[in-house]
Amino acid sequence: MIITETHADLFQLPKDYYLAQCISSDFAFTSNTSKAFDRQYGTCGELKKRAKAGTITAGTYPSLIQTDREAGDGQVFNLVTKEHYYGVTTYETLQQCLMLMKERVLRQRVEKLAIPPLGCDQDQLTWLKVSTLVLKTFADVKNLEILVCFP
Repeated sequence: MIITETHADLFQLPKDYYLAQCISSDFAFTSNTSKAFDRQYGTCGELKKRAKAGTITAGTYPSLIQTDREAGDGQVFNLVTKEHYYGVTTYETLQQCLMLMKERVLRQRVEKLAIPPLGCDQDQLTWLKVSTLVLKTFADVKNLEILVCFP
């Protein structure tokens, strides 16, 4: 696994990157990061539509919900790290979601993953601690490039 930190627009990366973000289980999308994902891919509407159809359960966390970016492109890993938008992501729930994402990365043979500094926007986690969690979680994953995009 290779991890690189850069100042880049997550949404301008090549289409073969899988992306990830932290969200709440009420799908409120109030952080700057989640609002940007919603503007780009309509993620909030897609999740609410799935919840209404009963294919996912709102209020379940920690969990991981995968959505499409655009047809034929990489996907978005939505890390459900807290119950309500006004709650706070903890390092524990983030770690649990990272483990769920690792399982998907391995199963789907993902080679490129781009993330914002997870939990460091509205939830105010520190990147030093979060980066340690990411490194420890994915350390044994071969052929994975993780690109951390700071705004």
